[in-house]
Amino acid sequence: MDTHHLLIFETDNQFYGLPLHTIREVVHTAELVCPPDRPQFLQGFLNMSGQLIAVVDLRILWNLPTQEQTLYTPLVVLAGQHCAFKVDRIDNVVTISQDVYQTLHKNQTLNNCVEATCRISNNTVYVLNVDQILLVEEQTRLTDLQQKMEKRLRQLEAQSS
Repeated sequence: MDTHHLLIFETDNQFYGLPLHTIREVVHTAELVCPPDRPQFLQGFLNMSGQLIAVVDLRILWNLPTQEQTLYTPLVVLAGQHCAFKVDRIDNVVTISQDVYQTLHKNQTLNNCVEATCRISNNTVYVLNVDQILLVEEQTRLTDLQQKMEKRLRQLEAQSS
C-alpha cells in the first residue's frame, strides 16, 4: 500500500501538510536581512551558512491576519530551493495511507497549490505543492531580490577583507 510522509503545520487554525521529501529542515526565527523594496509577503532573507533563504510569511501571502513573531516561530526551509515558509506551529510528522489521501484535480485550487486533502485526528489537512504556492511572478521577484542581496553581501565581504 502506498503511503505519504508529511510534515503537518498549523497557520491560522488550519492544518497543512508538506511532503517530507520537500523539506530541508525546520529552524526557529533568526535575524533576517530585509531589503527595502521587498514584497509584503517576504519577511526577509535568512543567512544559512552564506546561503540566503527567502522567508515567506504564509499569513501575509494568503491575506490572513498577521501574528506577532517570537524567537520560536518556526521556519520550514525547503529542500532544493532558496525558500522557507514562516508558519504558526509545527504539529507533527505523519505517515498517511493512500486510502485517506484524496488527490485533487488540477484547477481546484488557486495555482494548484493544494494537491490533496486528508483527515488526521478529525482535522482536515491540506497537502501543499511547494512548487505552486508562489505564483511565477512572485518566484521571479524573490529570485531577483535574492541575487541582488547576494551581490551586495559579496561586495561587503570584499570591502572588509
